[in-house]
Amino acid sequence: MPKASIIVPVFNKEMFLDDTLESLREQTLGDVEILLVDDASTDDSLAILRKHAERDPRFKILVREENRGLSEARNTGLDYAKGEYIFFWDADDIIEPDAVQRLVEYADKHGLDMARGVLPRTNGKRVWLSRRAQPLQVWKQNVNIETFPELLHDFSSCVYVVRKSLLERLDHRFRAGLYMQDVLFTLQLYLNAEKIGVTKIEVGKYLQIEESWSRVRSEERFAALLTLFDLVQAELALHPGLSQRTINAVHEAFINTSFMTFFHWKIENLWVYHDDLIQLSLILEQMHEGAITLYGTKMADFQTMYQLLALRQRKFSLAKTLKDEGRLPRHRELRLIHEEMEDTVSLMQTLNYLSSERLNATQVGRKVLDANGAKRPMPEKQPVVKPPIHVRAMNKAIRITKKAMVRGGLRQS
Repeated sequence: MPKASIIVPVFNKEMFLDDTLESLREQTLGDVEILLVDDASTDDSLAILRKHAERDPRFKILVREENRGLSEARNTGLDYAKGEYIFFWDADDIIEPDAVQRLVEYADKHGLDMARGVLPRTNGKRVWLSRRAQPLQVWKQNVNIETFPELLHDFSSCVYVVRKSLLERLDHRFRAGLYMQDVLFTLQLYLNAEKIGVTKIEVGKYLQIEESWSRVRSEERFAALLTLFDLVQAELALHPGLSQRTINAVHEAFINTSFMTFFHWKIENLWVYHDDLIQLSLILEQMHEGAITLYGTKMADFQTMYQLLALRQRKFSLAKTLKDEGRLPRHRELRLIHEEMEDTVSLMQTLNYLSSERLNATQVGRKVLDANGAKRPMPEKQPVVKPPIHVRAMNKAIRITKKAMVRGGLRQS
C-alpha cells in the first residue's frame, strides 16, 4: 500500500498541464501514487497525461467517458486510491517538491487525522497569502474545530493530507453538482476529525484566474448558494454538542464565501431582486447575531456589518444606502440608522462584543489582568507594544459609534 495518493482531476487544462505534471514528478515522497483523472477532456489534456505517464510509473491515468464535473472526478480518484493518506491537487497549480512528504511525516509523527499547510496565491505577476489564511500560518498539533476555529478561514481541499481511514469511516465523498464543493467537504472533515495539525508548510501556488461577472453572478450559482447553506445547517444539526462560538465561526465563514458577492449584486437592483434578498435575509435570520459581529471584527469592516444587520431585518433600502455610502456611517447618520432599526439590542450586543475584542487585543500592549480579572499595571521597563493598525481602526470605530448612540438617545443596557 502506498503511503499517499495524490488525486488530480483534469478537464481541458492543456495550457497548464506540463508545468503541473513536472512539479508532481519532482515529489520527494517516493512511495506515492498520482491518480490523474481525465474528465472527458475535449482538448489535448489526455495526450499530455499519457506522455508524462510514460516517463513516471507513479502516474496512473483514469479516463471518464462523460464529463460530470470536479466533484465526481475526485470521487473517481477516491474509488481507486490505495494510499494511507489522500491529497487533492488541481491541474493548473504548481506543487512544492516536498509538500506531501512533509505533511505526511508531520501527521505520522503526531498521530493526526489531518495535517494542513498553506497555499499562497499567484496571478502570474505576484504571490501573496490571503488575509483570511494568515492566522493559519502557525505550527499546531492535536487541534480541532472547537479548540482552533481559525481552521474555518480556509476550506480549500488542496492544502491538507487526510487519512483514508477517516474518509472510509465517514463514507465521505464530494457532493456531485454542488457549487463550492470544497466548503461542505472540508467542513465535514473538520467537524469529525479529532486530531488536526496546522503547519507553515507551503504546499504550492494557487493560480487565481479572475472569472467574468456574468459567470460569477448567475442565477444558477445563487440557487447553489442557498442549497449549500441548507447542507451546512444539516451538517451542524448532526453535531448538537458544538459551542455557540464554533457555530458562529462556521456561519461567519459562510458569509465570507460568495454570500457577499450575491448580496452586493442583488442589492444594486433591490426592486428587481426583492424575493432573492428575502432569501438572503432568511439565511442571516438563522444565524446568531454573533456571526455577523464576528465577520465585521475579523474583516475590520463595520460598514458591511451594518449592511448585514439591516439585511437581517429586511431593511433593504437601508442596506442599499449603507452600501452606496461605502464608509462607516457618521454621527448624524447613525442616529437615523438606529431609529430605523427595529432591534437596537443587536447593535448594543455588537458594541459590547467589539469592546471585549478591543480589550483582548489592547491588553497585550497596555495592561494585563490578574487571575481574578482585576487590572494590574505592566511590569516596569517592559516595552509597550503598539496595537496593530486594524485594532486601532476598530477602537476608533467603536468610540465614534458609541458617541453617536448616546447623542441619538440610546444607552447600552
